[in-house]
Amino acid sequence: MTRDAQTLYSNSLVIDGLQTCAWSRPVFEEMRAAGLTVVNAASLLWENFSEGMAYIRTWEQLFADNADLIMPIRNVDDIETAKRTGRTGITIGWQNTSPLEDRLDYIRLFKLLGVNIMQLTYNTQNYSGAGYLELRDSGLTGFGREVIAEMNAKVCCATSATWVT
Repeated sequence: MTRDAQTLYSNSLVIDGLQTCAWSRPVFEEMRAAGLTVVNAASLLWENFSEGMAYIRTWEQLFADNADLIMPIRNVDDIETAKRTGRTGITIGWQNTSPLEDRLDYIRLFKLLGVNIMQLTYNTQNYSGAGYLELRDSGLTGFGREVIAEMNAKVCCATSATWVT
C-alpha cells in the first residue's frame, strides 16, 4: 500500500457492515490489526426475546473482557471515540426481529441495550413480514408496518425480505 493510501485508510472510518463469527479475543485482535473502526456484529437469526437478551449479555461480557480492543457503539459519538482510542466499536445487529416477538416496546428496550440494527425478517415469515424463502410473498404485516414506524425513530432498519416485504 502506498504511503498516501495508508494515510487515507488510517484517517478513515472503516466499517464492516455485517459480520458473524465465533467472537473471541483473537478475532478482536485481527479487527484491530485491520484498522476496523466499527463492526456490525449481526449473529442473531431465529432467537426469541429471552435468547436475544442472553445474546446482549454475552456481548456485555465480551466488552468487559476485551475493553482494550473493543467497545460498544450506542450512538454516533461512540464511533469517534473508538477511532480516537484505537479500539474497534461493536454495534449489535440482528438479522431478524424475532426477539421483539409481538411487542413494539421491545424496540426501545433493545436500542437502549445497544441493538442498533435489525433486519425485519430473515428466511421465513415472522410477526413483521415474509422472509425471502417464503413461497408466498405476503409482504409486511400490520405489525411490520408499526415496527418500521417505531424503528425509524430508534433503530437503523434493513431487511432481508421478499420483493413485496
